[in-house]
Amino acid sequence: MKYLVLTLMICISATSAAGVDHVTDQERLALEKVLVYLKDAQGLVAKANSVSAIDTRFPLNYPALSTDMSEIRDALERHLKAPSRSPRKVKHLQSDYVARESTQGHSDQENIIGVFVE
Repeated sequence: MKYLVLTLMICISATSAAGVDHVTDQERLALEKVLVYLKDAQGLVAKANSVSAIDTRFPLNYPALSTDMSEIRDALERHLKAPSRSPRKVKHLQSDYVARESTQGHSDQENIIGVFVE
């Protein structure tokens, strides 16, 4: 999923680097297609979230993933409505969607072993 996010961000930066103040017809069609794919991907993420195991050891952070995908979608839609040469503030993406276990609740022996492994 990180590759999808990265690909979409590259599309956004490539379209803004063209040096023109408008979106070409071909660019508009391509970006609208990206928006369709993104909408489909968001539906798949929601489906995966609804069937995911609750007690998994390393759950995927679906809310963060959905938020990032929405941010990308919103940025693309803003660009299509009103392209701009000046940079716009974009929220930083989460980029890590797997929750890591904390060391709380582990025994001292496990914490000591962890120090040597890391």
